[in-house]
Amino acid sequence: MLSKKIRKQILYGKLNELLKPKGYKLIDTGLDPRYILKLEHKIEFIFFNFKDAGSVSASELLVSINEVESIILEIELPNFDLTSYKGGKKYFFSTIKDIVFNNEFDKKFYLKAPETEVEMEAMATWLVNYLQTRGFAFAEHYSYLPNILAKMDALLDEGRFWNGILAGTVDNAFRGLIISKLCNDSNLEGKIKLCDKKLKARESLSIWLPYYEKLKDRLKSIEPKYDASTGRVFEFDKI
Repeated sequence: MLSKKIRKQILYGKLNELLKPKGYKLIDTGLDPRYILKLEHKIEFIFFNFKDAGSVSASELLVSINEVESIILEIELPNFDLTSYKGGKKYFFSTIKDIVFNNEFDKKFYLKAPETEVEMEAMATWLVNYLQTRGFAFAEHYSYLPNILAKMDALLDEGRFWNGILAGTVDNAFRGLIISKLCNDSNLEGKIKLCDKKLKARESLSIWLPYYEKLKDRLKSIEPKYDASTGRVFEFDKI
């Protein structure tokens, strides 16, 4: 089994060449080191876990959109200590997720410990290829809120919910409504009714209801900034 030190050296060596010239900073602390890029309206980040058993887990390139996540932090979430997230140094909530990455990465690398440096280099090269072919483009496209709204609507048309694009568990519904309001979505009320139904459908979700009501009250004071009609769904390169 490769040592944690060797696994980090190989992965960081590949990613530093790609990410550091773009302004990403490596925070190699704790159990979840990460590269972070802070921009005016968003934070991009990718994090890792170097497991003692030898495997390496990785996230996709995640995006925390300030005008969405600032409201999530204001509303707060049940049974969740937000102290480190409000600090704004290492931890951030992601607004979006890329389920294609999660499926492909898990298929290739989930709980598979690289036995040799060649195997670890293959994983690092795969991650670089993901970023260059899909990750950067996905993050850029879905940093524009009307594009997220377009994907949300496409998912509903397919009989699916917003967890196909929005990060979080129950709170992906919160993000969806905030985005809908910011985009001046003509179907905001329909989306609220949908979320009402989902959150009240199971007793286990009752802990979320006070926060959901707080969010609905907060929606009234959010000023739309975008035109929903400008959004589009984009087909990205496969990994």
